Amino acid sequence: MTPILETTAVALVYILLLQPFYLLEILPFWGFLEEEKKKPFCRAWVALTVAETALTVGLVRSGLFPSEPAAYWAIGYIVWLPQFLLSFLATRKYWVGHLFILSFRILLSSCFYTFLRHFFLYFWPESEFVSMYFWQILFYGGECLISFPILLRFFTRTFSHFQEAATRRFWRSTTIIPMLLAVDTLYVSVYDSQERYFDLLGARILLLIVVVLMMAAIRRGQQEVYDEIRAYEEKHQLQQQVVSAANYVKMSKESRQRLEAIYREKQDHLDQLLDLVRQKDRVGCSPISKNWEKNSTAPNCPSTAGIP
Repeated sequence: MTPILETTAVALVYILLLQPFYLLEILPFWGFLEEEKKKPFCRAWVALTVAETALTVGLVRSGLFPSEPAAYWAIGYIVWLPQFLLSFLATRKYWVGHLFILSFRILLSSCFYTFLRHFFLYFWPESEFVSMYFWQILFYGGECLISFPILLRFFTRTFSHFQEAATRRFWRSTTIIPMLLAVDTLYVSVYDSQERYFDLLGARILLLIVVVLMMAAIRRGQQEVYDEIRAYEEKHQLQQQVVSAANYVKMSKESRQRLEAIYREKQDHLDQLLDLVRQKDRVGCSPISKNWEKNSTAPNCPSTAGIP
């Protein structure tokens, strides 16, 4: 295999292994994205993946870096930016959530890279670290793939109710904590020497524990907020049902009273008609029908003389 094909194959594997980790920026908000934007977004994502692969090949082959592992290490700091901006622009009103996820990605990436360095030094202490860069890429990509389903489930459940206004201030204040930790981690990674990573294993383990505890605490705090909202909604719904039931009982009582009044009126009319029939008063001029004569349009009563 020629050097250019080998570099292309390694760069393609490198970019593809990182894609699931980058997808964490958009998958938790995928349900909030409009249907007409999903297909163009997927096309743009694929185009960016191809462009990043070509950019990685060009930078590795350019000779700007002292070694290929150094080139891949430097590219890792910039290659995630296009997908992040694409996700950010597609769902910009959830910018707090994007910064929150980015902070955790930076923290976990620093832990993964430190574990990678110590893993290879422990099992292959006499091998040249530079010569094993492809296996380093596979190891790092494996760490990202293993953590991907766990992180996706956490972020998806975390932002499943992100549209509720009651949690906006909660997220703006909560996001500051992982962001400050991420800035500190980036400072150590960029401005400090690579040899310091060999002295940071204990610190990275503690950082990973802090990240896990922070995720659990945030999830628990968020769940309590949603439980309170759900309890309030259920209480409000129950109150509405009680009020509706009271209104229904009141309307039923009023309807029954109106029906009773109508029934009594009809019963009175029937009783009067029965009395008229018993007295054979077909015209309605009997003493019983005198109450009707005031408002009646019936003709004047004829003489009843001679009627048997």
